[in-house]
Amino acid sequence: MRKSLFWVALVVLSLGANASWAEPYLAAWKGVNCNACHVNQTGGYLRNDFGKNYGNGLQTFDWQGISEAAQKIQHATPSWIAIGMDIHEGYNTTQNYNTFVAPNNSSFTNFTQPLSRQDFSIQVKANEVVSGVFTYRLDENIAKEAYGLISNLPEGGYIKFGNFMLPYGLTLSDDNSLIRSPLGFSFDSPQVGALEVGIYPDPFFINMALTNGDTGPVTTEAGSAVMNEKIFTAKGGVSFPQFTLGGSLCAANLDEPGGTETNVASSGQTLLYNAFGWGRMGPVVLLAEYDQGYFEPTQYLPGFVANGIQEDKLMAYHVSAEVDLGNDVYLRLVDEKFEDSLQENAFDKIRQVASIRFYPMRNLKTQIDLQREQPTAVTNQPSYSLLADAFVFY
Repeated sequence: MRKSLFWVALVVLSLGANASWAEPYLAAWKGVNCNACHVNQTGGYLRNDFGKNYGNGLQTFDWQGISEAAQKIQHATPSWIAIGMDIHEGYNTTQNYNTFVAPNNSSFTNFTQPLSRQDFSIQVKANEVVSGVFTYRLDENIAKEAYGLISNLPEGGYIKFGNFMLPYGLTLSDDNSLIRSPLGFSFDSPQVGALEVGIYPDPFFINMALTNGDTGPVTTEAGSAVMNEKIFTAKGGVSFPQFTLGGSLCAANLDEPGGTETNVASSGQTLLYNAFGWGRMGPVVLLAEYDQGYFEPTQYLPGFVANGIQEDKLMAYHVSAEVDLGNDVYLRLVDEKFEDSLQENAFDKIRQVASIRFYPMRNLKTQIDLQREQPTAVTNQPSYSLLADAFVFY
């Protein structure tokens, strides 16, 4: 009886889970763009039928009984409704190496934290063109996406309006990536009300979004979300089976006068731009992104405004390679850096990660990360982390 309940629970989990964290690595392995796998044309959260079928093919053991049971339940779901849920549980332990405890001494400080992310997504179709999408983060008790979508227009065109993550750069699944969190484009960032349009005339693609929302995707030099208006983001490029190349732009508050920021509530101008790409060479996938731009100080920093320093210039990059080791085991190596000219950002650091990802069965991914972070500030205290997590997806 207990074994039967275990298998029933496992089937339910595999049906209810959604690969909510976009993986351009998967797009590179398959030779497609993000819109091939996701309902959201720029990636992330709920996947379409192609994305589910491709993701479900990542398996080491094909347990026929589970597969047949899952298909029966799936076929009972009306085609005009698509649902998904992500269940992500992990554990992270970090050691900080401190050389400033005493002149001739050093020490390690250790802390651990659980990692947990769950979300539920649903798409309701009026027809093959018009639909509505809603995503709710169960761990945060907030709605992350709520938008209307007009898709299947000529040349792969679409129109999207509502709350969603704005298009910019590589849509990595790693929320602590230095080209995601410090730039404000992680899945944990506040989503904003916007209008987005896009088109995919093969092999080109372009996505553009405009919002007057008052909580933007970009961050201050202190790494916290600020008030932003009139945000414009865009990304575009070319996508071929072997590689994708593109670039992005983000502009916020450009109609605001510069040099007037004197308190936390005010908002400075922001301009970010990047080049990104990914490609596949045999058993190896390569990803890269390079960002530049500036934030104007959005809170009073003693001496900066008085001395006429109005821009916090930044530079960030991400380079990674993933190797297919066979049997659905992948080795990923990452090197990243974020640096701003005022040295006020908590994300100023260099980050290296070695990650092993393993798909032991259908709809289940396990992962172990070894991470080193080296702050670029004068304190210069490196930290070392071990992360282990697993999540069910569908």
